Amino acid sequence: MTESESSITVTGERETTFKEPWQAQIFALVVQMHKGGAFSWTEWSEALGAEKKAAAETGTGGSGSDDYRFWLTTLEKLLDRKGITHTLERVEREEAWRRAALATPHGEPIELKTQSGK
Repeated sequence: MTESESSITVTGERETTFKEPWQAQIFALVVQMHKGGAFSWTEWSEALGAEKKAAAETGTGGSGSDDYRFWLTTLEKLLDRKGITHTLERVEREEAWRRAALATPHGEPIELKTQSGK
């Protein structure tokens, strides 16, 4: 599969290409969270810049292909810091998704049951 066959392109004010669907999803989530008033673009860019700087200082930053990993980590930390979500809640949700994925036959949609079991 070539890069053009595996990428997603969004055209707006400028063209943005995503190599994987989750990258487009995190991009859209950040834009919608901003539009919903969760944070300003200044707050976002400062938090993202701090995350990249910290990674560079510790040697954990990689190539440009890590950009959306930085977006994900920045969003998680920013929402936690602002009290919108909390680390424990996120970790519990990640574990619920992991269990649901393992219990789902290949090719079937993953269904995440609520605590009430529905």
